[in-house]
Amino acid sequence: WAHLRHRLVSKWGHCAMSHLPDDGAFEEEEQEPTSVLDTILKRNDRLGKTSHLIGRICVIGSIVASDPRKVVEWHTSTVKNVRTDESDDGSRLTGLLLMYPGYFFHVLEGGLKSLTAFVKEYVKMDEAAVVANELKVLATTDDIPTRAFPEWRPSNVQQHSKPVSADAVTVPGAQQVSEAYIGVLNIGRSLQTVKKSERDGLLSDLRTRHTDLLPTQETINTLALNEDAPTVAEWVDIFCQPMSLQLDREVVWPLETELVY
Repeated sequence: WAHLRHRLVSKWGHCAMSHLPDDGAFEEEEQEPTSVLDTILKRNDRLGKTSHLIGRICVIGSIVASDPRKVVEWHTSTVKNVRTDESDDGSRLTGLLLMYPGYFFHVLEGGLKSLTAFVKEYVKMDEAAVVANELKVLATTDDIPTRAFPEWRPSNVQQHSKPVSADAVTVPGAQQVSEAYIGVLNIGRSLQTVKKSERDGLLSDLRTRHTDLLPTQETINTLALNEDAPTVAEWVDIFCQPMSLQLDREVVWPLETELVY
Protein backbone atom coordinates (compact mmCIF):
# COMPACT_ATOMS: atom_id res chain seq x y z
CA TRP A 1 0.00 0.00 0.00
CA ALA A 2 2.94 2.34 0.54
CA HIS A 3 3.77 1.94 -3.14
CA LEU A 4 0.16 2.68 -4.12
CA ARG A 5 0.08 5.73 -1.87
CA HIS A 6 3.27 6.96 -3.56
CA ARG A 7 1.72 6.52 -7.02
CA LEU A 8 -1.45 8.34 -6.00
CA VAL A 9 0.40 11.31 -4.59
CA SER A 10 2.75 11.37 -7.57
CA LYS A 11 -0.32 11.79 -9.76
CA TRP A 12 -2.43 14.13 -7.64
CA GLY A 13 -0.26 15.43 -4.86
CA HIS A 14 1.63 18.68 -4.48
CA CYS A 15 5.30 18.61 -3.58
CA ALA A 16 6.91 21.41 -1.60
CA MET A 17 6.98 24.46 -3.88
CA SER A 18 10.40 25.95 -4.52
CA HIS A 19 10.93 29.51 -5.73
CA LEU A 20 13.50 32.27 -5.91
CA PRO A 21 12.63 35.35 -3.86
CA ASP A 22 13.50 38.88 -4.89
CA ASP A 23 16.97 38.76 -3.32
CA GLY A 24 17.88 35.75 -5.44
CA ALA A 25 18.34 33.37 -2.51
CA PHE A 26 16.82 29.91 -2.90
CA GLU A 27 14.03 29.07 -0.50
CA GLU A 28 11.83 26.06 -0.08
CA GLU A 29 8.29 26.42 1.15
CA GLU A 30 7.06 23.50 3.22
CA GLN A 31 3.47 22.35 2.85
CA GLU A 32 1.42 20.41 5.34
CA PRO A 33 0.76 16.79 4.32
CA THR A 34 -2.59 16.52 2.58
CA SER A 35 -4.88 13.70 1.55
CA VAL A 36 -5.61 12.54 -1.98
CA LEU A 37 -9.22 13.68 -1.56
CA ASP A 38 -8.23 17.21 -0.49
CA THR A 39 -5.73 17.44 -3.34
CA ILE A 40 -8.34 16.45 -5.93
CA LEU A 41 -10.80 19.03 -4.59
CA LYS A 42 -8.16 21.80 -4.53
CA ARG A 43 -7.06 20.91 -8.05
CA ASN A 44 -10.69 21.14 -9.13
CA ASP A 45 -10.92 24.65 -7.65
CA ARG A 46 -7.75 25.79 -9.40
CA LEU A 47 -9.13 24.61 -12.73
CA GLY A 48 -12.27 26.66 -12.16
CA LYS A 49 -14.59 23.67 -11.85
CA THR A 50 -17.21 24.94 -9.46
CA SER A 51 -19.60 22.00 -9.84
CA HIS A 52 -19.36 19.18 -7.33
CA LEU A 53 -17.41 16.10 -8.32
CA ILE A 54 -19.60 13.00 -8.30
CA GLY A 55 -17.86 9.73 -7.55
CA ARG A 56 -18.81 6.09 -7.39
CA ILE A 57 -17.64 3.18 -5.25
CA CYS A 58 -18.33 -0.56 -5.21
CA VAL A 59 -18.08 -2.45 -1.91
CA ILE A 60 -18.60 -6.11 -1.03
CA GLY A 61 -19.01 -7.48 2.48
CA SER A 62 -19.74 -10.61 4.45
CA ILE A 63 -23.01 -10.63 6.40
CA VAL A 64 -22.59 -11.45 10.09
CA ALA A 65 -26.06 -10.57 11.43
CA SER A 66 -28.41 -13.51 11.84
CA ASP A 67 -31.16 -11.41 10.28
CA PRO A 68 -30.05 -9.95 6.89
CA ARG A 69 -32.66 -7.23 7.26
CA LYS A 70 -30.33 -5.56 9.77
CA VAL A 71 -27.86 -5.01 6.91
CA VAL A 72 -30.54 -3.25 4.86
CA GLU A 73 -31.63 -1.21 7.88
CA TRP A 74 -28.04 -0.12 8.57
CA HIS A 75 -27.52 1.00 4.95
CA THR A 76 -30.90 2.78 4.77
CA SER A 77 -30.14 4.71 7.95
CA THR A 78 -26.57 5.58 6.91
CA VAL A 79 -27.58 6.77 3.43
CA LYS A 80 -30.05 9.14 5.10
CA ASN A 81 -27.70 10.38 7.83
CA VAL A 82 -24.58 10.90 5.70
CA ARG A 83 -26.24 13.60 3.62
CA THR A 84 -25.49 16.82 5.48
CA ASP A 85 -26.98 19.38 3.08
CA GLU A 86 -30.42 18.71 1.64
CA SER A 87 -30.05 21.68 -0.74
CA ASP A 88 -26.83 20.28 -2.21
CA ASP A 89 -27.52 17.68 -4.90
CA GLY A 90 -23.87 16.63 -4.81
CA SER A 91 -24.33 15.24 -1.31
CA ARG A 92 -27.26 13.08 -2.43
CA LEU A 93 -26.42 9.37 -2.44
CA THR A 94 -27.78 7.05 -5.11
CA GLY A 95 -27.03 3.41 -5.83
CA LEU A 96 -28.10 -0.19 -5.43
CA LEU A 97 -27.59 -2.59 -2.52
CA LEU A 98 -27.82 -6.22 -3.61
CA MET A 99 -28.41 -8.76 -0.86
CA TYR A 100 -27.12 -12.30 -1.47
CA PRO A 101 -26.98 -15.30 0.88
CA GLY A 102 -24.02 -14.50 3.11
CA TYR A 103 -22.88 -11.34 1.28
CA PHE A 104 -23.93 -7.91 0.08
CA PHE A 105 -22.77 -6.10 -3.08
CA HIS A 106 -23.16 -2.35 -2.97
CA VAL A 107 -22.65 0.29 -5.66
CA LEU A 108 -22.92 3.81 -4.28
CA GLU A 109 -22.54 7.19 -5.98
CA GLY A 110 -22.57 10.79 -4.79
CA GLY A 111 -20.34 13.71 -3.87
CA LEU A 112 -16.79 12.73 -2.89
CA LYS A 113 -17.22 14.02 0.66
CA SER A 114 -20.45 12.06 1.07
CA LEU A 115 -18.84 8.90 -0.29
CA THR A 116 -15.84 9.14 2.00
CA ALA A 117 -18.10 9.80 4.99
CA PHE A 118 -20.07 6.68 4.10
CA VAL A 119 -16.95 4.52 3.77
CA LYS A 120 -15.74 5.76 7.15
CA GLU A 121 -19.02 4.42 8.57
CA TYR A 122 -18.20 1.15 6.82
CA VAL A 123 -14.90 1.05 8.72
CA LYS A 124 -16.85 1.23 11.99
CA MET A 125 -19.16 -1.53 10.79
CA ASP A 126 -16.20 -3.71 9.84
CA GLU A 127 -14.48 -3.20 13.19
CA ALA A 128 -17.66 -3.94 15.17
CA ALA A 129 -18.34 -7.12 13.14
CA VAL A 130 -21.95 -7.22 14.36
CA VAL A 131 -23.83 -6.49 11.13
CA ALA A 132 -21.17 -7.31 8.54
CA ASN A 133 -17.39 -7.56 8.22
CA GLU A 134 -14.56 -8.26 5.77
CA LEU A 135 -15.66 -5.26 3.69
CA LYS A 136 -13.60 -4.62 0.57
CA VAL A 137 -13.56 -1.91 -2.08
CA LEU A 138 -13.75 -3.54 -5.50
CA ALA A 139 -13.86 -0.39 -7.64
CA THR A 140 -13.91 3.38 -7.25
CA THR A 141 -14.14 6.37 -9.60
CA ASP A 142 -13.67 9.95 -8.39
CA ASP A 143 -15.24 11.84 -11.31
CA ILE A 144 -18.19 10.33 -13.19
CA PRO A 145 -20.01 12.28 -15.93
CA THR A 146 -23.51 11.22 -14.87
CA ARG A 147 -25.20 9.10 -12.25
CA ALA A 148 -26.26 5.58 -13.21
CA PHE A 149 -28.95 5.31 -10.52
CA PRO A 150 -32.00 7.56 -10.07
CA GLU A 151 -32.12 6.94 -6.30
CA TRP A 152 -30.76 4.61 -3.62
CA ARG A 153 -32.55 1.28 -3.32
CA PRO A 154 -31.94 -2.18 -1.79
CA SER A 155 -32.85 -5.46 -3.49
CA ASN A 156 -32.99 -8.98 -2.08
CA VAL A 157 -31.46 -11.20 -4.77
CA GLN A 158 -31.48 -14.45 -2.80
CA GLN A 159 -29.88 -17.30 -4.76
CA HIS A 160 -28.85 -16.53 -8.34
CA SER A 161 -26.80 -19.03 -10.32
CA LYS A 162 -26.21 -19.96 -13.93
CA PRO A 163 -25.30 -23.33 -15.46
CA VAL A 164 -21.56 -23.67 -16.01
CA SER A 165 -20.37 -25.59 -19.06
CA ALA A 166 -17.65 -28.20 -18.73
CA ASP A 167 -15.29 -26.25 -21.02
CA ALA A 168 -15.77 -22.93 -19.21
CA VAL A 169 -12.62 -20.82 -19.01
CA THR A 170 -11.51 -19.38 -15.67
CA VAL A 171 -12.11 -15.62 -15.69
CA PRO A 172 -9.39 -13.40 -14.12
CA GLY A 173 -10.37 -11.58 -10.94
CA ALA A 174 -10.13 -8.11 -12.48
CA GLN A 175 -12.45 -9.14 -15.30
CA GLN A 176 -14.94 -10.59 -12.82
CA VAL A 177 -14.98 -7.30 -10.91
CA SER A 178 -15.44 -5.34 -14.13
CA GLU A 179 -18.28 -7.50 -15.42
CA ALA A 180 -20.15 -7.49 -12.10
CA TYR A 181 -19.66 -3.75 -11.63
CA ILE A 182 -20.74 -2.81 -15.17
CA GLY A 183 -23.69 -5.20 -14.99
CA VAL A 184 -25.04 -3.48 -11.86
CA LEU A 185 -24.50 -0.05 -13.42
CA ASN A 186 -26.61 -1.13 -16.38
CA ILE A 187 -29.31 -2.30 -13.99
CA GLY A 188 -29.26 1.20 -12.52
CA ARG A 189 -29.62 2.75 -15.95
CA SER A 190 -32.61 0.52 -16.65
CA LEU A 191 -34.23 1.82 -13.46
CA GLN A 192 -34.08 5.32 -14.90
CA THR A 193 -36.22 4.26 -17.85
CA VAL A 194 -39.19 3.07 -15.76
CA LYS A 195 -41.62 5.02 -13.61
CA LYS A 196 -40.81 5.32 -9.92
CA SER A 197 -43.95 3.35 -9.08
CA GLU A 198 -42.69 0.43 -11.21
CA ARG A 199 -39.20 0.19 -9.71
CA ASP A 200 -40.26 -2.00 -6.79
CA GLY A 201 -41.54 -4.64 -9.19
CA LEU A 202 -38.34 -4.57 -11.23
CA LEU A 203 -36.08 -4.79 -8.18
CA SER A 204 -38.05 -7.68 -6.69
CA ASP A 205 -37.56 -9.73 -9.85
CA LEU A 206 -34.02 -8.93 -11.00
CA ARG A 207 -33.18 -12.61 -11.46
CA THR A 208 -35.79 -12.84 -14.22
CA ARG A 209 -35.70 -9.39 -15.77
CA HIS A 210 -31.92 -8.88 -15.67
CA THR A 211 -30.49 -12.35 -15.37
CA ASP A 212 -27.54 -11.54 -17.66
CA LEU A 213 -26.61 -8.32 -15.84
CA LEU A 214 -26.99 -9.59 -12.28
CA PRO A 215 -23.81 -11.04 -10.70
CA THR A 216 -24.22 -14.71 -9.84
CA GLN A 217 -23.78 -16.15 -6.37
CA GLU A 218 -20.59 -17.87 -7.55
CA THR A 219 -19.17 -14.54 -8.73
CA ILE A 220 -20.05 -12.86 -5.43
CA ASN A 221 -18.39 -15.68 -3.47
CA THR A 222 -15.21 -15.28 -5.53
CA LEU A 223 -15.13 -11.48 -5.30
CA ALA A 224 -15.56 -11.60 -1.53
CA LEU A 225 -12.32 -13.60 -1.31
CA ASN A 226 -10.37 -11.29 -3.64
CA GLU A 227 -7.11 -10.59 -1.81
CA ASP A 228 -6.10 -7.83 -4.23
CA ALA A 229 -8.98 -5.57 -3.21
CA PRO A 230 -8.25 -3.11 -0.37
CA THR A 231 -10.31 -3.25 2.79
CA VAL A 232 -12.47 -0.23 3.58
CA ALA A 233 -9.93 0.81 6.24
CA GLU A 234 -7.09 0.62 3.73
CA TRP A 235 -9.11 2.64 1.22
CA VAL A 236 -9.71 5.38 3.78
CA ASP A 237 -6.01 5.36 4.65
CA ILE A 238 -5.06 5.72 0.98
CA PHE A 239 -7.68 8.26 -0.05
CA CYS A 240 -8.50 10.32 3.03
CA GLN A 241 -5.54 10.39 5.42
CA PRO A 242 -2.73 12.95 5.21
CA MET A 243 0.44 11.61 3.66
CA SER A 244 3.97 12.86 3.32
CA LEU A 245 5.65 12.40 -0.03
CA GLN A 246 9.28 11.31 0.02
CA LEU A 247 11.07 11.32 -3.31
CA ASP A 248 13.55 8.59 -4.15
CA ARG A 249 16.30 11.16 -4.60
CA GLU A 250 15.91 12.16 -0.96
CA VAL A 251 17.08 8.75 0.26
CA VAL A 252 19.72 7.96 -2.38
CA TRP A 253 23.41 8.74 -1.86
CA PRO A 254 25.44 10.01 -3.57
CA LEU A 255 23.25 12.68 -5.13
CA GLU A 256 22.52 12.37 -8.83
CA THR A 257 24.64 14.50 -11.11
CA GLU A 258 22.67 17.43 -12.48
CA LEU A 259 22.31 17.59 -16.24
CA VAL A 260 23.96 20.57 -17.91
CA TYR A 261 22.18 21.79 -21.04
